[in-house]
Amino acid sequence: MTTSARQRTVVAAAVESLRPEHRQVLLKAYFQGHSASETAHALGLPLPVVKRRIYEAMHQVRQILAEEGLPLRAAAGRGPLAA
Repeated sequence: MTTSARQRTVVAAAVESLRPEHRQVLLKAYFQGHSASETAHALGLPLPVVKRRIYEAMHQVRQILAEEGLPLRAAAGRGPLAA
C-alpha cells in the first residue's frame, strides 16, 4: 500500500470513528468546503456549537493520525473555521 493510500485509509477510519454529530459537521465543513457559518445554517445549529464540534472532531482526528504516525498538516487556503 502506498503512503497516500494508507493516509486515506487512516483518515477515513478516523472520521468514521467520530461521534455522529462531530462527523456530520466535519464532513460538511472540512471535506465539502463549507464555512462554519454555512455549516451552522445548513444544519440549523448555532455557530458556536458548530465551531466547537469542528474543533473537537479535528482534535480527535489529529490524535488518531499521530498514533498512526501520520501527522495532519494544515491545508492552505480557507479553513473549516472560517465564519
